[in-house]
Amino acid sequence: MISTPHKQQGTAAIYLVFLLVPLFGAVFFALEGTRYIQKQNRLADASEAAALAITMANRENKTSYDRDLATTYVQSYVRDIMDTPELSVSVKKGEDIVGKVRKPFFQYKVNAKTKHKSWFSSLLIPSFSSTESVVNNAIARNYPEIAGDKYVDIVFVSDFSGSMAERWDSGKSKIDVLKSAVLKIGREVLAENDDEDKNRIGFVPFNMRVQRYVNGKNLCVTQLSYKAYLPGHNARYYTPYEQVNWKKYALELNDKKFRNCWYDSRHCGDVSQNDLRTIYSISNRTNNIHPDPYKYVDIDKTVKNVFIDKIYNTKLHPKADYYKNNYLWSKYSCNADFHTIAMTENINELNAIKKMKAFGGTSVYQGIIQGAQLLQQEKNKYVTQKEKEAYKNRIKMLLILSDGVESPYTETFKELVEKGLCQKIKNEFSDGDVPLYMAVLGIKFDASKQRAFQRCVGTDNIVDVKNVDDLIIKIKDMIKKGTQSEGITKLHYRHLN
Repeated sequence: MISTPHKQQGTAAIYLVFLLVPLFGAVFFALEGTRYIQKQNRLADASEAAALAITMANRENKTSYDRDLATTYVQSYVRDIMDTPELSVSVKKGEDIVGKVRKPFFQYKVNAKTKHKSWFSSLLIPSFSSTESVVNNAIARNYPEIAGDKYVDIVFVSDFSGSMAERWDSGKSKIDVLKSAVLKIGREVLAENDDEDKNRIGFVPFNMRVQRYVNGKNLCVTQLSYKAYLPGHNARYYTPYEQVNWKKYALELNDKKFRNCWYDSRHCGDVSQNDLRTIYSISNRTNNIHPDPYKYVDIDKTVKNVFIDKIYNTKLHPKADYYKNNYLWSKYSCNADFHTIAMTENINELNAIKKMKAFGGTSVYQGIIQGAQLLQQEKNKYVTQKEKEAYKNRIKMLLILSDGVESPYTETFKELVEKGLCQKIKNEFSDGDVPLYMAVLGIKFDASKQRAFQRCVGTDNIVDVKNVDDLIIKIKDMIKKGTQSEGITKLHYRHLN
């Protein structure tokens, strides 16, 4: 059979179509493949940049922040993404051993996946699917520097309430274990002092108040501000709270005089009947009056004036006679044998802690406010620009050590925190190279479950200690964490799938 030229042309056309299919497929794969290789490289760049940024931020347990940051990087680096990138960020702690030195690190891994619409997609010609996914990941590590060449200011705000006198599992009291721990750590920190700029430590024991030596006398000090009157009280018949001479009445007023003067002004003598009415509004004629009742505390004013030292308002600082058990001021509030130790470079000044005793109720806010004031007093000593710059380089820490909740006034600290007490303290030192580090250590106490502590210092900065042998270790861990600077961040691993 002889084929005609027309039939031969038809056959050639069929062959040509079959030849063009792989040719077009090769073209499609070359163009689209190059595009997807570029996408994958761009995603690798994005994963790498995101991992480095997240690691430098080093916000442990802040996964939503990490994902948002990684998403921003991926969307900026990689174009024409069909949907929101699929991202996961994981973090772990570890140690590298360099020589004989252990170098702790935080490692962050970013996994990223993006979906794209293909330019060329056909069921007849070999090509990519209509949509394709690109996957990549990167790992970076941050090696925090522990203090380095920085000097440290540490204030221990320490619970000296009655419950701290209880025995721990070692047979020693909690207060004795705490004092030993603070002194041992103090010796280690201050032993490094060898030049003009030195490490410093302050110590603020508290129960319902803090105590300070002024002109040789140990005053029972409050750093709170107070409302003048309670709601419904007629100013004609009451003395404003802060104008009552609490110090005088704590030493002089007894039950009989109080009662007679209350009923008949002729029995008042040199005692003001209006003062007595204000005292009555607090004590309700009980012989267990405690200072600083919540109903009289001006929360907003206290936060506003947190750095105004009220030590010189001596009328507010009663200290009743422990043995006479004065009527006005309970011995459970102001009679523990302790006092604040201002910031010092000398370990011998800290040795006074050995003789201090625990007693009374618990008002942690008094200790926190006093501790913040100690830090600010050091800050204010620097006058010249050079001195101020040097101070910015110092690491500041406020470490709160407590064994229980507030007693008897359970609302004051919560309200102060809600109104911004802790944040205002942090803001005062926010211009430093390293922000103020505040932390809480619960001594045989679940401080980590206390909402006020969580809001004050952050959940990551609360540690509960159950075993006596762990106390020094945990305090050292807190200091180590507080002295960590941003450190060095390195890309550890980049992977191209």
